[in-house]
Amino acid sequence: MKHPRIIQLSLQVANQIAAGEVVERPASVVKELLENAIDAGATKVDIDIEGGGLHLIRIRDNGIGIVKEDLALAFSPHATSKIQTQADLEAISTMGFRGEALASIASVSRCRLASKTKDEQTAWQIQFTDNVAHVNPCAHPEGTTVEVADLFYNTPVRRKFLRSEKTEFQAIEEVVKRIALAFPKIAINLKHQHKLIRHYPKDIQEVSVGRLAKVCGNQFVENAAFFSMQAGNLALQGWLGFPSLSRRFADCQYFFVNNRIIKDRLINHVIKTVYSEHPQNELGTYPGYVLYLTLDSSEVDVNVHPTKQEVRFSQARMVHDFLTKCVRDTLFQIKQSDEILEIVEPKSIPQQSYVKQSSYPFYNTQETHNNHNNTPKVTIANRYAFLEEAKGVLIIDLSKAKQSLSAFYFTHLKGSIPVKTLLFPMRAKVKIPDSKSALIKQRLQEVGFELIVENEQACLIKQPAVLAEHLCAQELICLIEAACKENLLPSLSRLSLSFFDEDLLRAFAKTNPQGSMARFSHDEIAQFFEQTTCSPS
Repeated sequence: MKHPRIIQLSLQVANQIAAGEVVERPASVVKELLENAIDAGATKVDIDIEGGGLHLIRIRDNGIGIVKEDLALAFSPHATSKIQTQADLEAISTMGFRGEALASIASVSRCRLASKTKDEQTAWQIQFTDNVAHVNPCAHPEGTTVEVADLFYNTPVRRKFLRSEKTEFQAIEEVVKRIALAFPKIAINLKHQHKLIRHYPKDIQEVSVGRLAKVCGNQFVENAAFFSMQAGNLALQGWLGFPSLSRRFADCQYFFVNNRIIKDRLINHVIKTVYSEHPQNELGTYPGYVLYLTLDSSEVDVNVHPTKQEVRFSQARMVHDFLTKCVRDTLFQIKQSDEILEIVEPKSIPQQSYVKQSSYPFYNTQETHNNHNNTPKVTIANRYAFLEEAKGVLIIDLSKAKQSLSAFYFTHLKGSIPVKTLLFPMRAKVKIPDSKSALIKQRLQEVGFELIVENEQACLIKQPAVLAEHLCAQELICLIEAACKENLLPSLSRLSLSFFDEDLLRAFAKTNPQGSMARFSHDEIAQFFEQTTCSPS
């Protein structure tokens, strides 16, 4: 047998091998090009697809563009503007960094790139024909357009493994959805066969309920709880679907780490474990969630997989415990019931009956206190509840009821409020005058908050056990400012107490991320009335 000699592979073959890892299907091309547009600072991206991406993929952005001298280099392997040294790999803040995408794409397609920078008078384009680059001037606005035609035309084996045009476009659509969720401040238009399929207008919010509704639908928004929690350098916010309304398919599960979509066994384990603890979660269903984890880029390694969809955390156990606590605490507040109250019309009201509308949350009569049938019959948009009693119907404003209960709790138990130690102390940057530091700490301690203040940073280590969730940094700052002004009660009344269902509070919150009302069971409303009618006004 003749021994084969070792040879150096040609650049074309090497790029095609690399393309096998980076460019699996048309959706992979769209993902890589969208990430380039994001890194270029684009605020608008237009995507044109033909033939499910097999015939044409065109992506146009309004980013900073590429100078003429760098056009050819952009298609060279391991050429990038995003990192320069090994140290940059320790804290990657861009979506792309390997410098493989364009070279891999160009090796398996007919590729053209046109670009113009702000400082250049003329736009330039580079086009590859038989692996030979041609650079020419062209007409193009500021930004970059990349056209990828006849994908896998020179690798027929790869083309055989692709699915139908419809299936391939669905994969592209899913990639666009993920990018749209991660970057609401970027306007995105997706066309297929010259028909507009998806339109995501630019939003001003970093985490947008409007963009969420566009991607996941109004049904998910109306049946999901928004939360935001922080512990040290870890921050998690997003939406968790109600356990009672889990889905048959895992089609609404998105987990982002520093705005990068991730498929991670860690979050899958957390979601599966915590949701399985909830009695209303059905076996074999998939809870919906859209979660955004933010941490220092040096604490996470994204250079793990060619597609950059897997990461490695330097402190995986801490991240796991933090995610578990956030999800568990949020689900604890949801407490969805299988029995949903419907809005109904009262059949009739006897002439002797009357309706009394109270501007106070409590109706303090002896008859009310002695009435054991205080079960609400009707709720309207969950802002008001109707309580039937001997004399007629009492209308209770749930918002004012919540405020009165909060005031009662923190006022009457002042100095003896049960507290709990935080597993992850909450930190916030705030300037506290030295002359008032001790007084502020004392005032907060009287209502259950224990604070450590040093170097213009406040660290919350204990909080009232009755609070339904951990304070965020902004809430802590508001409390400190209120304590400084001797006006704590309004700030305290805005906090969520655990003897309220979180959905109940959300129904009348002025800043409602969902923009929708929640629904409650008979038992939940009845429990609420039992507390309101037994508390002094």
